[in-house]
Amino acid sequence: MPNLRIEILNIALSLACMAFIHRQIKEYGYRSDSIQERIGLFDALKGVCIIGVVFIHAAYLTPVSRDICRTLDFAVPFFFVSSGYLLSVRCRGAIALKGYYRKLFVRVLLVYLLFVIGTRIFKGEALAFKDILLDILLGRTNYNYYFIPLIVQFYILFPSMVRFRGKLDSPFVFCLIAFCSFFFYVCNHYIQRPYWNENPYYLVFIGRDCIYFCFGIFLSRYEIRKLRFADCLPSCMIFLAGVAVLVLATGEYILTFAYPFVAFLLALAGYNMLRAQPWLYPLENLGRYSLVIYLVHTSIQSTVVMKYLYNAQLPWKFEILVVVGATVVLSYAFARIFMSVYQPAMLFFMPVKQLVAVEKKSRQ
Repeated sequence: MPNLRIEILNIALSLACMAFIHRQIKEYGYRSDSIQERIGLFDALKGVCIIGVVFIHAAYLTPVSRDICRTLDFAVPFFFVSSGYLLSVRCRGAIALKGYYRKLFVRVLLVYLLFVIGTRIFKGEALAFKDILLDILLGRTNYNYYFIPLIVQFYILFPSMVRFRGKLDSPFVFCLIAFCSFFFYVCNHYIQRPYWNENPYYLVFIGRDCIYFCFGIFLSRYEIRKLRFADCLPSCMIFLAGVAVLVLATGEYILTFAYPFVAFLLALAGYNMLRAQPWLYPLENLGRYSLVIYLVHTSIQSTVVMKYLYNAQLPWKFEILVVVGATVVLSYAFARIFMSVYQPAMLFFMPVKQLVAVEKKSRQ
């Protein structure tokens, strides 16, 4: 069970760190209207994150699974940051709701539905409407599907949330959202008890992750391509100081809630420095297919990789790399094949129109 006193200290330190990050980002100025160079950035980040997610779900094979999961705890929040940012830069004007929700259905919901039904068929389970509906709403078909209902909720709420994007420039408003998210995060620790999936209803509640999505919306206003490692140093120092205080207070390894924000800044600075390197292209490709990879990777890992490639007699450090590498490669191959069929079919049967009606306004 979590220690409430430590959690309160954790929140206080994280709020201080994020308030500094908030002020720091604003110093880069407003971004240009072009979004061409951001595509590689967020595709590469999603590629890194999907590898991190696969590592997390294979960590049980190691004696240091807890440390692996904590170290890679930035992976899922990165997806929320990316979604908030990309939705914001694409929705510069008044959102055409019909086209927006149609696109959401085609790109995410229908793919998710196909995998929910496919997983039930693969497991030999009945296709009862009630069970399928609960699977979709709670992500209970597969233990990691909870993420999809979470991200879909943000997509559904985005047209209302984006109206307040200007208010995120206020550190007070930003920290208020952060405090609310962290409050629900602490509640989640108590509600889930010792078991991660003790309460599937709360697992898909967006309250604890709202700050990450809003952070992405906030970033969309600024020229983040200017960020360099030297700019990250003050935020990293605050973060490390917070970790040191928490370690001294608890006697164990612990991360602050601000960890995904600091990790994002470091990843962003790294990409800004290395974005011309050709070895980033595979990560960008992984990022483009990250949704399908996310949906299929645990099934491939359990039914193919663990059955034919895993050998418990070999050193665990070697085997974890084999399991993760094979899972990522096979999942990517499946995603390419699936999307090569799915995308043309959807373009033929359900052509998607323009997402927004662009309003020509001068930047203030």
